[in-house]
Amino acid sequence: MITVDQKEIIRREYFIKRKSMRQISREFHHSRKTIHKAILDPGIPVYSRKKPRGKPVTGPYLPLIKQWLEEDRQRPSKQRHTAKRIYDRLKNEYGFPGGERTVRREVSLLRDKIPDSHVPQTYRPADGATFDFGEAQVVMNGTERKVHLACMRLDYSSKFFVCTLPGERSEGLYSSHIDAFQYLEGVPERIRYDNMKQAVAKILKGRNRQEQSLWVAFRSHFLFEADYCSPGKGQGMRCTPLSRQKMTFFKVENCSFLLGECGHVPYRRRPWMCRPDKGSCTRGIDGGGPGCNTGSRPRGSVRPLLRSHIL
Repeated sequence: MITVDQKEIIRREYFIKRKSMRQISREFHHSRKTIHKAILDPGIPVYSRKKPRGKPVTGPYLPLIKQWLEEDRQRPSKQRHTAKRIYDRLKNEYGFPGGERTVRREVSLLRDKIPDSHVPQTYRPADGATFDFGEAQVVMNGTERKVHLACMRLDYSSKFFVCTLPGERSEGLYSSHIDAFQYLEGVPERIRYDNMKQAVAKILKGRNRQEQSLWVAFRSHFLFEADYCSPGKGQGMRCTPLSRQKMTFFKVENCSFLLGECGHVPYRRRPWMCRPDKGSCTRGIDGGGPGCNTGSRPRGSVRPLLRSHIL
């Protein structure tokens, strides 16, 4: 492999002195193929292998190491294999002849190659929603202050409702839900939550939760189901928690910040459109894009908000 300096000399001989590739090949004792490559590419030479380098020591054990790493994805984080533990198991159980550094290098490479499994999610209109609390900095009467936000986002259309709260207490949780149901003109069948203390009294094994009695009564009143993400696994929720999003400054005028009297930050009332079916589109809780014709809400697509639901 020739160097960059040799490439420069070859290119000068060819382009400036107008020598032929055959003459340059005889003078510099390189093949015509090498001279041709140097003329076409003046950059730094890069060596590329035609086939991967052999691994005579770790090669027979790589499928076993990869199997252990894939099984670790189903285990708790503290029960997974470390590189040290994998080396010890290979040495004691399978008579591995190599060193620990070799195993550490292979484990690092395999962990980067194992893709994160995911299942594409599809939603039906008005099937579910996601609720979460967050914070934002607002300018109220010329003074900057922090306020709490409640956000509910629909799964099918990604339409959302946001309102301000004086705090993240139980009263704010129930009040924001009622405002969201009135704004969306209905109640989703299922809503996902983080494990907020206002709703969850104790986290049990798996997906089981011991809920607060008042929260159970509230869900029973509106007849919607609640799903909770795994502890410390915020990605189980469809929307990013508001506390992790970049919130802009809002100017709120004449806001007393009492429950039921807070200014909404910010949203405007819009028709909620459903996705067109055979060229038509009707009005409903969970909708599609603009340009659809409004009409009556499709029957059976949403649980309507009855008068008895208003507490």
